Amino acid sequence: MVSMPKEVYKFLKSAPQDFEKVNKLALKSKNKIEIDMESGKFLGTYNSIDFEGKFDILKVNSMLSKGFSYRVSLGYLSKSESSNQDDERFFNILIQADKISIVPEKLIQSKFVKLNISSEAFEKSLNFVKLN
Repeated sequence: MVSMPKEVYKFLKSAPQDFEKVNKLALKSKNKIEIDMESGKFLGTYNSIDFEGKFDILKVNSMLSKGFSYRVSLGYLSKSESSNQDDERFFNILIQADKISIVPEKLIQSKFVKLNISSEAFEKSLNFVKLN
């Protein structure tokens, strides 16, 4: 099985392509996820809500030019309660996630790596970035 090491990614509300914008947003972001793509275990913080869980990795594909795509289903998620609609939207996407993609900005000397968590049930996805 192809695997990635455990990495910490910062949450971004948008997904800019320009490094300067990515860098600025990532440095400001307090929301993060630490994920081990070998075991599927993750933990993080979103708007001061700590969470942890595990994705069951169903399938791993190498993407055509760079990165990896994972088919997943949520094994479990543990978090404290929230009544904030924005928080619930974030966790609903996480709960119903069926795809995770990890893509470096470029193949050689990449300045950042994007992690995208998405679900066919939602139009929006969760965008994270790890600065190199």
